[in-house]
Amino acid sequence: MDILLIYDAIDSSLRVIPASPYSRPPISTNLILIARRDDDDGDRSYALVFSGTVRQQHVLFLFLSTSSSTSPWQLKKAIFPHHWCPDDGVFEAREVFSFRGRGYWVDLLCGVLYCDCIQVLSDVIDRVDIRSLDLPPGCKMCSGDRDAIAKVKAFRAMGPVGDSIKFVSIDGYLEHVDLKDCKVRVWTLMADTMSWALEYELKFASLSEFKGDYVPPEMTPMYPFLSTQEDNVIYFALGNVMPGRKTFFPDKPCCMLRVDLHRKIVKVKKIPVLQSMTVASYLAVSSNVAKKLLEGSCQLSHVEDL
Repeated sequence: MDILLIYDAIDSSLRVIPASPYSRPPISTNLILIARRDDDDGDRSYALVFSGTVRQQHVLFLFLSTSSSTSPWQLKKAIFPHHWCPDDGVFEAREVFSFRGRGYWVDLLCGVLYCDCIQVLSDVIDRVDIRSLDLPPGCKMCSGDRDAIAKVKAFRAMGPVGDSIKFVSIDGYLEHVDLKDCKVRVWTLMADTMSWALEYELKFASLSEFKGDYVPPEMTPMYPFLSTQEDNVIYFALGNVMPGRKTFFPDKPCCMLRVDLHRKIVKVKKIPVLQSMTVASYLAVSSNVAKKLLEGSCQLSHVEDL
């Protein structure tokens, strides 16, 4: 039997529960939504959330941390908006998180689904209303053959940063762009209107004007990610792209950049050349790499294969 191990870092407790039933989830993801109420109210209760389908009705399977039920998983109806599903019928959530009392499932190629966590956690509300949010303006949607393009994590990311949610996108992976014209854009989600505001538009070639380390101009930006604690800062890797394609297709990332967009400072660090496309995960979880970027810089006159 498949099981889930739940570790609570606050009280150092460990729980074991059976995995949720599998029933044709409308949201394709291997990530778990951890739904919480507003972060500031001090309530430590949470729910683990999976989507599913029961008798042709979309549902959410919920494990409630406060539940005393003998059955670990409960059901609530999930009401999705009209026309929420992409043309190919697959909503692939590559980013899943909760923030300020809302849970988010993010398909970086098609859009965002979100819900109010209070509906998930309520003992008296028997349904959860799922709402949709478009990608930021100018971010091209793609609901066709995903195998024909680079993995979406190679050029887009979304997540909480400080007191807001941000979305970052790199040009050239869905359309042809000369490297000298490639831009990295960052949007902020305005919580009151649930709309996007463009915060930064960085032309990759302009990094030569930033203070700090040498940036190899022949390399291509890839694998962006956002630090949860550093506003006005983005990270991304630089590397080669495969030849013979009209759009960028990442090959071997070899260094990582920390770009302070407000102070216009860039730091560069070499990273191991990874043959498989785990680099985004490697960068995102490597606190050691991030720490080194904060502590000091590494001057590069050229980039060598490692």
